[in-house]
Amino acid sequence: MKVIRPRVAIIVVIAGGVVNLIAVVALVLGANKSELLNLLEILALIDVSMWLFFVEPRIEFDHECVKIVNPIRVFRADWAAIERFETKFGLGVVTKNKSFVAWSAPAPSRRQVSRITPQELKGTALSGLSYIEPGLVQNSESGSAYFELEAARAACNSENTNTSVTMNWFGLAALIAMAALAAVTLHN
Repeated sequence: MKVIRPRVAIIVVIAGGVVNLIAVVALVLGANKSELLNLLEILALIDVSMWLFFVEPRIEFDHECVKIVNPIRVFRADWAAIERFETKFGLGVVTKNKSFVAWSAPAPSRRQVSRITPQELKGTALSGLSYIEPGLVQNSESGSAYFELEAARAACNSENTNTSVTMNWFGLAALIAMAALAAVTLHN
C-alpha cells in the first residue's frame, strides 16, 4: 500500500525529539531532579498530541481501495464507489452518500495561494483556466494527493462499491491517554 502523510509530520517528529532531549538533559543536569516525573508527564502529553494530530493522519491506497485515517475516524472505499475528489478545504473523497475529508492533505493557506504564479501552471491542465481551485495546484499537499489518487482510481478496474466509516481505536486510545495525562499533570 502506498501511504501519504502530511509533510509537516517529519518536522513535528524531529522538533518533538529535539524538545524532549533538551528538556530531559536540562532537568538531569539541573539541581531539581524531583521534577523529572512531572516533566516526563508533560512531554508524554505533548508527544501523544503530536502523534495523534500530525503523524497518525494518513491516506493509504492500492489498486483496490483507498483508506483515509483521521485522528478519530477511518474511511475505506473501493475505487468504483468514489464519484470525485474535492480540494476546497483539504482533499475530500465524495461517494454517493458520503463525503470525507483527509486531515493528511490540507488545502494551501491563503499566503501560499497568493504566491501561485502563471509560470507554475504552465504545461498543466490548470493552465489558462479562469478559476483554479487552490487545492488542485500540484505543489500543495491536497493537490499532489489528488493527482496520485486520481491516477490510482483511473488505473483500477474493480466493480466493487463498498464504503465504510469506522472508529480509529488507536486515535481514541490516544485521546483517552491525553486526557489521563492532562489530569495527572494538573493534579500534581
